[in-house]
Amino acid sequence: MNPTNSTNDIAALVDILVRSSRNQERTLGDLLEILQRESEALRQGRAELIPEILGELQDGSSRAMRCEAERDSSARKLAEVLGCPPAAGEICSRLDPSLCGELLEASRGLM
Repeated sequence: MNPTNSTNDIAALVDILVRSSRNQERTLGDLLEILQRESEALRQGRAELIPEILGELQDGSSRAMRCEAERDSSARKLAEVLGCPPAAGEICSRLDPSLCGELLEASRGLM
């Protein structure tokens, strides 16, 4: 870790990564719900619902891709500061343990 990086700066980067990971998890959950509604509509033979659901699916997919890009960018920024690959385990191995719990929890939520 570069000694010029303050603990507060690193904590702020960890917080951004945690928030972006949780946002991505929520967005992927929303996408799953849309897919479940689509599956149910198809199972019930409700073809009239499909165009609207496909629009929601397209919007949800776009949001999910933006969330992934934000999370990836956050992880890369933090990893660069810490001098490691942008993986949660690698990042945590270089952090004070007090900063790691929430990050690992958010990372597991994406698994």
